[in-house]
Amino acid sequence: MALGKMANARSELCKAQDRVRLLAAVAANEDESLRDATKVRNEARVALVRVLEDALSAHDEGEKERRSLTAEAAALQQQQQHGECALTLAEQVWLERLHKQVLPMLDEWVTQLSRVREEREDLSRHAERPSTDKLHALHEAWNGVTDVLEDRLAEENKAKRRLNAPHAADAAIEATRQARRDVQCAQRALHVERMRLAQVAAAHFPELFAMEPLLKLGAAEGVDSDELRRVLVERELTHYDDRVRISKKDGRHEVWQASYAGDGAKAELCVLKEYKLNDASEWKALLKEVKLLGQLSECQFIASVDAVFVVYEPSYAAYVQLPYYNGGDMLHWLNGTVPEKSWLELGLRNLGLSDRRSRRPEVWQRKVLLGQLCEALRHLHSHGLAHGDVKLENVLVSLEGERATAHLADFESARRQQTEGARNSMRASTVGGIAFTELYVAPEILKASREGRERDAKPTAMGDMFSYGVCCLFACCLPPTAEEQQKCIRRFDVDDDRMLSAWSREAAKQADAHLPDLLESLLADAATSEEALARRLSASQTLRHAFLDTAAALELSTKAQQAAAKASQEAEQQMAAVEQEAARRDREAAW
Repeated sequence: MALGKMANARSELCKAQDRVRLLAAVAANEDESLRDATKVRNEARVALVRVLEDALSAHDEGEKERRSLTAEAAALQQQQQHGECALTLAEQVWLERLHKQVLPMLDEWVTQLSRVREEREDLSRHAERPSTDKLHALHEAWNGVTDVLEDRLAEENKAKRRLNAPHAADAAIEATRQARRDVQCAQRALHVERMRLAQVAAAHFPELFAMEPLLKLGAAEGVDSDELRRVLVERELTHYDDRVRISKKDGRHEVWQASYAGDGAKAELCVLKEYKLNDASEWKALLKEVKLLGQLSECQFIASVDAVFVVYEPSYAAYVQLPYYNGGDMLHWLNGTVPEKSWLELGLRNLGLSDRRSRRPEVWQRKVLLGQLCEALRHLHSHGLAHGDVKLENVLVSLEGERATAHLADFESARRQQTEGARNSMRASTVGGIAFTELYVAPEILKASREGRERDAKPTAMGDMFSYGVCCLFACCLPPTAEEQQKCIRRFDVDDDRMLSAWSREAAKQADAHLPDLLESLLADAATSEEALARRLSASQTLRHAFLDTAAALELSTKAQQAAAKASQEAEQQMAAVEQEAARRDREAAW
């Protein structure tokens, strides 16, 4: 009875809370329907707490009854087993009912007891809507230190213009740096409190999202999630230390390397990527991309997003903060040309260029990162998504000692797969004057894009796998020098029409005996997405291929050895048979 009452009370509270959550997403603070729904929800919560308390108060009596019935069932069972006296029909029926109905129900109640206590304590702890006073106080403090930083920046600019006062400029720079640290610390405290309140609101008081503007930071209509709340912050570019522009002149986005701290710890390097926004719809699209990355963050081989913020002056733009990966992109890592700072971290800064090139990773090290990239694609595809721009430049590498880890990044093509920008983004980056992304794109997608068939030009999982095949070919088969690399790339692109040929098969065979077979499966030509699905390996299948799977490679090697041994044995048997036949003929001739 108690279990049924609790289930009904929980169901009523869940329905009432869902209605509040729905109205909070579209209604204003003073909306009467939201207030009415909140009142109904509060009544349902009180009713559930009352049911839980009644159940707990009746627990002692119920526990006594359970122990008594358990003992009675044991006594009847023992009497039946030892045959002291036969059970009456009524006793047999009662024993069966005890075992099948009564005791299981009481045991279930005991197992739920701890959950009931925790549920009651949680509801009692959140009986009233939490105060937002601390949030407002922290926001006011953040505004204060932000104003101080603006003043310090202005003073620093004035001091730098005074050519005859270098000491004043140094002091102003240090004052600005300290003001920036204060802003970072205040922002971190504000973000922690905002996250705490958002978690409570999401679980118990969703109406807070309609009532409290500070909880709607950067919100876009129809786009809201825990993943977004975790990364949405209030910041400006000036809040970052040591900003250095690292983007190319012809790049789609401005990119900075910077450092940021906020909890008193050492500032960490990060990367800031700028997205120019024309209207709110583009901000909404970017938030969807960030939400997507948040949902994929459980895979360590997919680059994470640390923070996102939007600014309105001097222009409407959004900034995405990413971790700084000290190995650069995979193309640089393969060539042994990681960023200067990484050589310093690894204690190898004094190495010359030729020495660094001699540190190009071995094939087995490349296979490790290619396996990690394939796992990232498997994880992405398992969520029904496609990347759309898989290439070595979009795989970032983190170095820790001699260990390297790959991180798939730049999901902008996936975000734009339904927009006109998808076609233009195919020639986004170049290496040596060659449209590198076009080198990677699957033939059926490139053909559809050139013919203006936008629907067929969207990113697909099999399109990603073709691009992954090109990554494998370039990662394992390109020569060490830039000039030779460009010749091979041009040969693959122009002469071979991005298909395997005699030279690329031989280069793949020299790199790894299993690589040619994998490339045949990944670089299979296709006119449509359906053909590609039938001809190419999926990410899951690729992970089980002998090129990446050492167990599969060992199995193939064992089978090959067994086949060779069998062939050798058969050859020996045939030779022995020939010799025996020759000996027989010699004996016959002797007679």
